[in-house]
Amino acid sequence: MKGYQKVLGTLVLGCVIVTAAAASGKNENQAVTKPAAQKVTILHYMGEASKNDGLAALVKEITGKNPNSSYEVEGVAYSQYTGILKTRIAADDAPDLFTGWPNQYTELIRAGQVLDLSEKPYMKRLIPWLADEARVNGKLYGFPLDIQLYGTFYNKDVFDKYGLKVPKTLDEYLAICETLMANKVYPFVRSYKNANFPWVEYTCFAYPMLCQSEATKSILWSSIAEKKTKFKDHPLFAESLRLYDKLLKYTEPGDFGMDSATGINKLASGERAMTMDGGWIVGDLYKANPKGRFGFFPTPWSNDPAKNLASTGLDDVFMVYAKTKNIEGVDKFLEGLASNANTNIWMEKAKMISSIAGAPVPKENAVQLDFSTLLTDNRTIQRSRLIEFSGEYRQKMRANIQLFAALPAEKRKDIDKFIQDLDAEFAQIK
Repeated sequence: MKGYQKVLGTLVLGCVIVTAAAASGKNENQAVTKPAAQKVTILHYMGEASKNDGLAALVKEITGKNPNSSYEVEGVAYSQYTGILKTRIAADDAPDLFTGWPNQYTELIRAGQVLDLSEKPYMKRLIPWLADEARVNGKLYGFPLDIQLYGTFYNKDVFDKYGLKVPKTLDEYLAICETLMANKVYPFVRSYKNANFPWVEYTCFAYPMLCQSEATKSILWSSIAEKKTKFKDHPLFAESLRLYDKLLKYTEPGDFGMDSATGINKLASGERAMTMDGGWIVGDLYKANPKGRFGFFPTPWSNDPAKNLASTGLDDVFMVYAKTKNIEGVDKFLEGLASNANTNIWMEKAKMISSIAGAPVPKENAVQLDFSTLLTDNRTIQRSRLIEFSGEYRQKMRANIQLFAALPAEKRKDIDKFIQDLDAEFAQIK
């Protein structure tokens, strides 16, 4: 689920047609039937350079093994993506493959615009719990390419310089922030020029908090969208905002003009020590500093170390247009993604953890090893325990968390007023 401003770009790989020679005994002039060429269009919102490099490498590899197929790849800005996708579907100009989380495109699924992949053989190679996150009403509507982890990424050189250790509790986390501020180092990269960044940052600690509570897991967002409860009915939501207020104390005024690339460079160079973010940044982090020493840990929200988990979920997921006329090429592409060789290509380029069961993790990348260790040690929690907002609810939720991050410190203290306004705004959604 990733959410940053993306750069428009198009990658087109040519199609090579290979035909068989005429069979022995047939008239030399007899026409030979050629297999129908498959020109598959792919629309995505991956904006990270490392992921675009990875996707280009995958397309090249898959095309080489399937010369009757070609793949035209178009990337668009995340902020414009959903609108562009829906417009193209309405105009009968839909891409054959497009990225997105199925649970956020339920209206397209209900309208019969997304293909059910449940019976496809390549879906059986997926890690079961991750595949389940691509289900809607029990059916699989997407092929996840990788696992996403959310938490705190840090620069080990900065930690070493100031004698800091990976925190296990909230108090230790806040103490690190105070130590850095005392040394005139702002602790966090905050790319607030990205409208979606505050939401991602907030969820790094709020989702592990909310997903572990019997009072909120499975019901918090969904019950609000169904008009069964309001935000004010969930005290833990207010508590999550109070914690966010504490962490926002360490914001530098210039952060509101910082874009993603600048933020990555600040963490890579050691100008900042940490960022609360998703794993999509890892490839670009190493691109900015190939010899950098980086790590990852769950963002602490509690003083009980056992409760401080990294949240996991979908990241890059391919869905298939139900009316595609190029299903053979689509299947070849998704089969290719599920292969061992291409799994390794993606992990090497994007620095992510593969969605394929049993795929080995590269041992030379410290962040990927941190991811793998957390998954193996069961120190993660699935974000799907909270049913995500979709449509207008989703947009307004992200916009209001962005607003909260931008409020002056004294106004953030009035959490009750913020929640009251949030409830009033959500009551207007039909």
